[in-house]
Amino acid sequence: MPKHIVLFLLIPLFTFSQTLTGTVKDTLGNPLQNANVIAKPLVEKQGLKFAIADHLGRYKLELEKDVPYEVRVSYLGFTEEILNLPANFSQKEHHFKLKENGQKLKEIVITYDYKPVIVKKDTLIYDVKAFTNGNERKLKEQLEKLPGVEVDKNGGVTVQGKKVTKFLVENKSFFGGGTKLGVENIPADAVDKVEVIDNFNEVGFLKQVSDSEDLAMNIKLKEDKKKFIFGDVDAGAEVANDNGFYLAHAALFYYAPKTNVSFIGDINNIGKRTFSFQDMMRFQGGASSFITGRKQLTNLYSFTSDNTDVIANKSQFGAFNFRQEINEKLDIEGFGIFSKLFTQSLTKNENQYLENENVTYENQRRAGQNKSVLGIGNIK
Repeated sequence: MPKHIVLFLLIPLFTFSQTLTGTVKDTLGNPLQNANVIAKPLVEKQGLKFAIADHLGRYKLELEKDVPYEVRVSYLGFTEEILNLPANFSQKEHHFKLKENGQKLKEIVITYDYKPVIVKKDTLIYDVKAFTNGNERKLKEQLEKLPGVEVDKNGGVTVQGKKVTKFLVENKSFFGGGTKLGVENIPADAVDKVEVIDNFNEVGFLKQVSDSEDLAMNIKLKEDKKKFIFGDVDAGAEVANDNGFYLAHAALFYYAPKTNVSFIGDINNIGKRTFSFQDMMRFQGGASSFITGRKQLTNLYSFTSDNTDVIANKSQFGAFNFRQEINEKLDIEGFGIFSKLFTQSLTKNENQYLENENVTYENQRRAGQNKSVLGIGNIK
């Protein structure tokens, strides 16, 4: 008679945090989106924990074990509610029901020493130092620590599940308004506050009379960090023979509150594209120019494609882009592009024709060369 032996492997599990979830609603059961849920530790040397209720009123707090907390929930026009949690609490859920206080406030400020979040109508303002430890190198690392903010591998940013469509620094579009360039390159030690603006409209007074689906993120810089340079340089070569491959590429950016300058330079003989799609959008006015279908004076799309279907491809490329604020009513921006391209192609065809007992062979060989020099300028 066969015998079955069952072995149980016991592995101790150690956790250093515990989770509190729930909802924030009014007395009628309506969810209070963007309600602030703040857990203040009642012992020293412990950090503040923070969450923002989503569109269904749901929140989630990750709290440390062995630490007692005072949880405060606040929302504009409602009376604040407090929940005290002992260390190592067993409670997993708590649902808050806030009562209207009858007062019409223009804004609500969380009244802790360093005011981690301020809510102003459609705007959330994060005080970055309340959620970071100073070891972050780039803005991306800081954003990943803000409650309700997520950054994907392509540099896209979402806040409470809604995608950021416009990226600003000091209230000005940052090199075309895309998030990727900003979140991956702005130095962390330059960031003071992060503003998230719902229903964003570039024309301020139109926000009151028209709907907008845009969500903007505006980065506020520290007073002594409002000018910086960033970029990257790549180079490579094959030196095994005289016909080796080479590549050199530089993308450099200078930012100041009234001046934006970018330069892209590339030289290669491997058919690699010299201009990314993000570069093209930045040079031609940002993603909004494509969404609105605005006609462009120049077509830069040809620079964004690889060209490897040739036997020789040598390209030299330089692009310069700038924006200068002259005064509050006048900005000047433009770009200049120079391209020199040499390509060599070769096509061979071998055809065999059968006709009764006769066999006919045909060999075709087509060779071609192309040299082009292009210069483009645009200013507005």
